Amino acid sequence: MAFQITAVRGTGMANVSDVVAVEMQSKGIADVTPDQVFQVWEHMSDFDVEGAVITRLLPLEHNEVSPVPMFEGTAIRKEESGDETKNSAVQNGVSNSSDNERPKDPEGLAQWLKDKIRECITLTLMLDGSEEVDEQVALSDMGVDSVLS
Repeated sequence: MAFQITAVRGTGMANVSDVVAVEMQSKGIADVTPDQVFQVWEHMSDFDVEGAVITRLLPLEHNEVSPVPMFEGTAIRKEESGDETKNSAVQNGVSNSSDNERPKDPEGLAQWLKDKIRECITLTLMLDGSEEVDEQVALSDMGVDSVLS
């Protein structure tokens, strides 16, 4: 199994460069500890996958837009207060409609996930439509790298 890890605390560039830390923070991500890497490894070993990405997302304010569109659907949001809570689903671009609910069946879930990934890549690369994303092309070949600016 292969892992792509954003940055492991105290190692490599994460250990010596404040520039890397500032760049990661501007993208809404942070380093992970070696213990967290091993926790993910143990967890992922229960699944039949070839690889996984290990990235820790920083919590966003309840109405803050994710700095990287690809993270919008998985971003952790701080709790709202007062009357703003009523409109949180609309403000965060999430509705209670069945279109945004994650399917429970494996085939439906697989298609839902493909669609969500296509949407994120389309937004990130500023493409005209998700049909431009070919799932057979590696993300790096499309111009997606670990430090999208």
